Amino acid sequence: MPMECTPVCLDKQASETFLSLQNNIIQVCGVGEVEIPPDRGLLRVTVTSTKSTSEEAVNSVERRFEYILHTLRTHGAEEEKNTVTRHLIRQSPDSYIMQADVEASFRRIEDCQTAAVKLVQKLDSTVHVGKPEFYHSSPARETARKKAFSEAVCNAQEKVSDLASVFAVKTGEPLLILEEYSEVHPFRETRQLKESNETVSPLRRSLQEETYFAKSKILVKFEIGTKTTQECYKKAEKKN
Repeated sequence: MPMECTPVCLDKQASETFLSLQNNIIQVCGVGEVEIPPDRGLLRVTVTSTKSTSEEAVNSVERRFEYILHTLRTHGAEEEKNTVTRHLIRQSPDSYIMQADVEASFRRIEDCQTAAVKLVQKLDSTVHVGKPEFYHSSPARETARKKAFSEAVCNAQEKVSDLASVFAVKTGEPLLILEEYSEVHPFRETRQLKESNETVSPLRRSLQEETYFAKSKILVKFEIGTKTTQECYKKAEKKN
């Protein structure tokens, strides 16, 4: 039963088609490509305090740091994946610098952005909230690879169907299905796209730059047999 799918982009220039009626073979190449938008967010937050005693410096940072961790948690951060570091430095006999950092991962990039906005609004300049970063999870990459392969199959099926119709032949089971290559490559900015992106916000541009593409190219060989005269007549009658 034919597979139903809608290709995002098909590289027709890379396609190769071969038909040999003498050897009863149809050989085609199918190409599929899909976008992989980032599906994970990463946010880094740093708190710094300089006080005359170590106890004051630590307490000052810890009060705000607990609020930061709570805000990250309530906005969907994966607490078990948080990376937390704390440093206390004696700058002089009566000056101590305390610094605490957290790197938080989010399953949804929207939650990452919301948490960043919340922290910037509520905390002062002693807290540095980094720009949200975006990346791809391993499952997202694997799913995209499979979709690209499926679309390559659809592309090959379409070509075989067209050839069978043009040359009045019918195809049997595939003799060979070979994936020639499968790759995931990053966003490639063209000059035209760069010019159109001059007015795009930095955050949206960052999302675009972290969009990857999965591409698959397959080789398929089918055994063919000539259609019967009756089948050819029926086809001609339908056209008339």
